[in-house]
Amino acid sequence: MKHEFNLNPFARALLGCWLVCVVSCRAAETPQMQRISVNVATLCDSATDESGKLSVHGTFDTVFATQFPAVHPRCSLAVRLTFTREEFKKHALKIRFLDSKSDSFLQDVETPLDASPEHPDATITSENVIINLTSVELPRQGTYFIQLWLDGRLLTTLHLHAKPPTKAKK
Repeated sequence: MKHEFNLNPFARALLGCWLVCVVSCRAAETPQMQRISVNVATLCDSATDESGKLSVHGTFDTVFATQFPAVHPRCSLAVRLTFTREEFKKHALKIRFLDSKSDSFLQDVETPLDASPEHPDATITSENVIINLTSVELPRQGTYFIQLWLDGRLLTTLHLHAKPPTKAKK
């Protein structure tokens, strides 16, 4: 379906100025890609990486326990990072597990991460990291922190709350 509008010269000029302004403003709003972006960082029941596709099941930030210390039997930390061409290289990923006093409650995990694209003409690439954790001991009720560091720079911090179950409201 074709729409035609008959505008007088003054209206055409105003419309032209408005269109230029809209296009210019929208171009200025285009976000710049960060060199390294955290697309996903979450604790979950499980995660898989199938040919670059990260699947996350049962994301959470709270563990309920009737007594402390408590042990969470099994969970995963799922991370997806995106790198621009300037960051296509080997990196050092470090994950720190801290309590509210900044003391470690689990051993740090350090692993190399190779941000190399599959295709030579790529401008960005993504890498998935899955850390499977078993028998995670939470010594006391409170908030715990999981920090993701890349090349000595803090990327993000996750929070894990450990608390007793809430009572059902009547």
